Formats: sequence, C-alpha cells, structure tokens
Amino acid sequence: MLIHPLSSLLSAYGMGLADIAAQRARAVEEPLDAGALARVGLVADELADSAVNEVAAQGVAWEEIRVHRRAELCYAGSDTTIEVPLLSPLGMRRAFEKAHKGRFGFVDRAKAIVIEAVSAEAVGGATRFAERARPATAEPSVVPARATRFFSKGAWREANVPVISRRET
Repeated sequence: MLIHPLSSLLSAYGMGLADIAAQRARAVEEPLDAGALARVGLVADELADSAVNEVAAQGVAWEEIRVHRRAELCYAGSDTTIEVPLLSPLGMRRAFEKAHKGRFGFVDRAKAIVIEAVSAEAVGGATRFAERARPATAEPSVVPARATRFFSKGAWREANVPVISRRET
C-alpha cells in the first residue's frame, strides 16, 4: 500500500486535470422507430448545443469538446430504463436487448420499445501530459520495512503489509 504524504493535494491536482463536463436531458416518450429518431435527434442536438456552450464558456476550445448523445429506453408499460448510445433504431434496439438480457436475463421481442428520454453530455478540457518513464533497475532500490506502526482511529496500530518509507526513496 502506498500512501503519499500529500495525498489530499494530489486529489485536488487530479480534479484540476480532469475533464470539464455538462449534461442535459429531456423526457421525450417516443416509440423506437425511424420517425421518432428524427424528432429525438433534433432534441439531442438542442441539448448538445446547450451543453457544448456551457463547457466552451469555461474556457475549453470548441475542437477539444466531445459530445455523447444517449437515449433511455424501456419496454412499453415498464418504468425501468436502460441507457444506450443514440444510434439508428436497429442499433439502439440491439444495445437495449443486450443490456436487458444481461441485467434481467430475458428479451421480449413482442413488446414495443419506447424512448423515454434523451440526453447529451459535452466533455473536454482535460490536461494531457505524458509522465516521464522511470528507468527500470535489476533490483529494487528500497526494501520494504518489516513492520511499522501507524496512527488510526485514535490508536497506534501495526501495519500488516509491507511499507516503504518515503524518506528511503
């Protein structure tokens, strides 16, 4: 186990490197067919434009923003939706049936599938960098301590895993 002495700072640093994202969703309740897909596609485009504008307003370049369009599908008469990528009707049906079979163990091809909602997520702005490779050595330069103590929940405890002191690295 490795616990960095500045772990909270590294957590904040990681959040600073992460993507900026904005999500939008809207209920549509349309049957899964080609006509509905055209109408739902217009809603998804509107949601995507709004989400992209929000991410761009936070300083992310337009060309760095990716958009993910999704649909929440369910069988007619059911209230349990499954999220799938917004694709062709056949592509969404296949993705829905695969996920439904995996989650519930069955597929009902006799029931109609409904697009309950559509969503769009705009994502971008993460810092990209490459870490420097550390040269591999034949033998480890640091040997784990055989035993060490740490303070947790108001008492000193013995570690039962190998521990490497940062002072030795």
